Amino acid sequence: MGVFRVRSLLLGLELWAFLSSAALARITDNVVNHMARTLMRIPADYFQDGSVEEEIARLQFYQRFPISKFEIVRGIQYHINGMTAGELDIVVFSRATGMAVFVGEVKSGASASAAQKANSQLARFRTAIAQDQVDWMDLRSNINITFDPGLFTNNWQAATIGLAGRGAHHFDIVLKLSKDQLLELTRSVRDEQTRAWKTYQRENNLGLSFEQFLAMQGSLETFNFATLVAPPDCSGTFANNN
Repeated sequence: MGVFRVRSLLLGLELWAFLSSAALARITDNVVNHMARTLMRIPADYFQDGSVEEEIARLQFYQRFPISKFEIVRGIQYHINGMTAGELDIVVFSRATGMAVFVGEVKSGASASAAQKANSQLARFRTAIAQDQVDWMDLRSNINITFDPGLFTNNWQAATIGLAGRGAHHFDIVLKLSKDQLLELTRSVRDEQTRAWKTYQRENNLGLSFEQFLAMQGSLETFNFATLVAPPDCSGTFANNN
């Protein structure tokens, strides 16, 4: 890596942090503001559907599953007969055994129909594993990173995960985040990513695509989540309705 490349990378990271600090201060909801600042430190593409709520779920799950003993991965696709059959939103792996211990399906709502769909998706995957139908598994964000279906042959737990609201009781686990807060959070982090990308291009006279700019922030797969401070009120973030 050349000196210019290193300098460009450092400038990009500094610029990203500066924009996050300045623009996110406009958010009046303290919980959303804190979550937005935390998300902006993670090199994720928040324009992907479901990425914001899934990342919040991963952060808050690390309070139940200590990072020293578990690794939480989001967006694992599974394939049957050469076709993508589904995706696992949140998967918790044991660092000791490498096996999956928990699978969660996240929905950006709080309704009975959303919870029913989540349960159906979890049941479909459990059946596919039990019947040895899964050919291979990989990350949605990086298909070069694969997972052995055998990692899911143990007795892993499953749960539906939804947002706070009138229908939240239909979910196994409820994030302390309403639909309105999620919309504000999503809009904020997407605006910030776009602003940082365009400003970096202008300041450095570079024609980077949005994907190239995200790549300069680091790899989501190797990001150290232990460096993050969890969103506030996380001790009560989950309401287990079982």
